Amino acid sequence: MLSRKLNRAMYKRDKYKKKFRSGSKGGKSNETICFGCGKPGHIKADCKSKKVFDKKKGKKSFKATWDDSSSSSSEFESESEKAILCLMAQGEDARKSTPWYLDSGCSRHMTGDAHQFIELKRHDGGKVTFGDNNKGRVIGLGTVGNNSLSISNVYLVDGLKHNLLSISQLCDKGFHVMFESSKCIVRNEKHETLFIAYRDKNVYAINFDEMNMQNVSCLSAQSECDAWLWHRRLGHSSMENLSKLTKHDLVKGLPKCTFKKEKECEPCILGKQVKSSFKTKVTSDVTRALELIHMDLFGPTQTQSLGGKSYCFVIVDDFTRYTWVYFLSHKHEVFDVFVKFCALVENEKGYKITIIRSDRGGEFVNRNLEDFCAKQGYTHQLSSPRTPQQNGVVERKTGHSKRCVGLC
Repeated sequence: MLSRKLNRAMYKRDKYKKKFRSGSKGGKSNETICFGCGKPGHIKADCKSKKVFDKKKGKKSFKATWDDSSSSSSEFESESEKAILCLMAQGEDARKSTPWYLDSGCSRHMTGDAHQFIELKRHDGGKVTFGDNNKGRVIGLGTVGNNSLSISNVYLVDGLKHNLLSISQLCDKGFHVMFESSKCIVRNEKHETLFIAYRDKNVYAINFDEMNMQNVSCLSAQSECDAWLWHRRLGHSSMENLSKLTKHDLVKGLPKCTFKKEKECEPCILGKQVKSSFKTKVTSDVTRALELIHMDLFGPTQTQSLGGKSYCFVIVDDFTRYTWVYFLSHKHEVFDVFVKFCALVENEKGYKITIIRSDRGGEFVNRNLEDFCAKQGYTHQLSSPRTPQQNGVVERKTGHSKRCVGLC
């Protein structure tokens, strides 16, 4: 690649020499020709052509290739990526303020200033190859910052004269990096602004020493996973379910977190609370037993009984609050059990059932039950949709039954 560029430059130089000689008409000419744009009247150093200007501008930056193939540390053996680091030139003022440059091509936070580390340990992490084929070795790994700022997993590179903040590391932390024409804004997951890097000579730089940083531990390249964040994202799923999803890799993109219930989730507690019941009537509408009965079915339960039952059919008498509980294997058994129940209690108590009240479940709203009620002369009252309060007597009894048998 280098030889090809040299040959091209030599060819262009010979071309300009021939052009100069042909224009001199046998004599030596004092006219100056620019070797950058080919126009006479100036030299390449003073050329204002855009093409030459861009080449000059490009000389202020050089490439450094991350090469960890020579690393003896097992921490980096699995990494096969190479990060191209664009190191921008800085002036005398920038050297005094030691700014950090936001670099989208840098795969790690890096610096060459060992005095910025508050914690530093020796580390052989490979080499950084610069554009002039010079190499700088990674000689340390540590934490940079002060009491209010913490940037962990920062590499100390021998020969690196710039402080580089990796955009990819910030994004992996879950932060939002938004570039504008004059500044770069970094926000956390709550869309709170952490810091702003202003544009200076076509690079985005920030000086943490001049900022009042509060809660900036976010810049750590390695952090604990926010288990409660994923708990909320996945519909307030339990920590046990989240652990199973992570263990078996059932959700793409779910990080390897340790899901432990270290505290109570307030929305989960509020969601499990029930509304206060309606005020108790001073006088009852019923005057005898079996005048009004309430029915409800709950299940299937997570654990079946020894007999294979997983549904509970609950019947409550409104006058006496006497309760009958039947355990069923399937929902379609409700009708047969109810027919036997009516014959049993009417014969046993000597009263006839007048009104039955239930919700709008399919086990209660069907042709068989309607025909049976019409034949026996029962009035079937249905609660309004999504209004379990209208059948609150049996709903509360159902909840009590669940707590008694440990189903909730």
